[in-house]
Amino acid sequence: MARISDPKLKEELLKKSVDACIQDGFSGFSLRTLADQIGTSHRMLIYHFGSTQKLFETILGEFRKRNVAIIQEEFSQAKSSEDFVRITQRLWKRLSSQENRNLMISYFEVQNYCLRNGDTRRTSEYLEATLETWLKPIAATLARLGVNGPQSRVIGRLILSGGRGLLLDGMGSGSTTDQKELQRSFDLLLEAVIQVIPKIR
Repeated sequence: MARISDPKLKEELLKKSVDACIQDGFSGFSLRTLADQIGTSHRMLIYHFGSTQKLFETILGEFRKRNVAIIQEEFSQAKSSEDFVRITQRLWKRLSSQENRNLMISYFEVQNYCLRNGDTRRTSEYLEATLETWLKPIAATLARLGVNGPQSRVIGRLILSGGRGLLLDGMGSGSTTDQKELQRSFDLLLEAVIQVIPKIR
């Protein structure tokens, strides 16, 4: 009689797997190495997730969910332009902090992996879903503040692309001066966006 997968154990293995990948990176993903890192066997991972590829895709999905939780938690509170600026600045500081450095390195690492393997349906879907994960809450918040639908996505992309670019710049810099410049650059981007909003409502 076939064994039945234990949902709680599977969930625990997935959480540990995502944590390990964020800590040590996604490149060179290896089932046996991951199993050693989280204190299990590669056979146990295969049993619960089916294959190396399916486990990797499940990890990517869970990784995206964590990003969803962060951004939705923040933007659900915005009720004015001032709220939007304050929340966006807080989110920026949160993501650019040393505490979340491994998380953001992993984010860019996964993006790079999917771009290099974009010929597969699942990786293409992941890239699209990841963009929407970040863009939808920003655009929805801007729409609540009076920006029309299409324009809210355009402005959302501007903030998102500018912020991600500055975060990527920050990954390669450890100096306090550079971090202050990056912070000021992001603040100026937000100031410019807020000034434009009344003209496009």
